Amino acid sequence: MMLFAWIPLLEPVHLGRAWWLLIAPLCLGIAIVYRAVKAPTMDHFLAGVIKLTANILGVMALLGALVFVVVYGALPLLPSD
Repeated sequence: MMLFAWIPLLEPVHLGRAWWLLIAPLCLGIAIVYRAVKAPTMDHFLAGVIKLTANILGVMALLGALVFVVVYGALPLLPSD
């Protein structure tokens, strides 16, 4: 594939097993937009963005761990009749 012929929205880049690493920039972008829209002033903008990004990533990690425990821990204990 030629680099100049690449169309980003029609032919996404194949990342293989590293696709989940895109969650951090996605959360950062969401946090920047949210803080820019909701903040009355731009005081402590960067600190708020970093805190919000960390909160989003932390909650997503906790939810992922909870789903893992339910699927691989609790569901196998249920009867399979």
